[in-house]
Amino acid sequence: MTLQSGTGITGQRRQRSPQHDREVKLWLYTFEQIYQLVWKDYSVGDIKNIIWCLVKRLRKKLNVVEDGAGNCIVSVRDIGYKIELNNENEQQ
Repeated sequence: MTLQSGTGITGQRRQRSPQHDREVKLWLYTFEQIYQLVWKDYSVGDIKNIIWCLVKRLRKKLNVVEDGAGNCIVSVRDIGYKIELNNENEQQ
């Protein structure tokens, strides 16, 4: 699933201000996409718990590098995870 800026999960176009598009960059990955990227294989069965553990460890490691850095990984219920970066995070 690939989302373009301003397109919702349903594929319907949402109105967004140009200022919002400059402030937030968003990447959304489904559980299946994450599994394929990490293990270079297609998922079989329920992989949500596997991905949850992976993301938990990743957030912990990011927070060691910079306090609160793991907060940029946000769960999207029953879909996967999204990464949100605002301009403040990009400039640092």
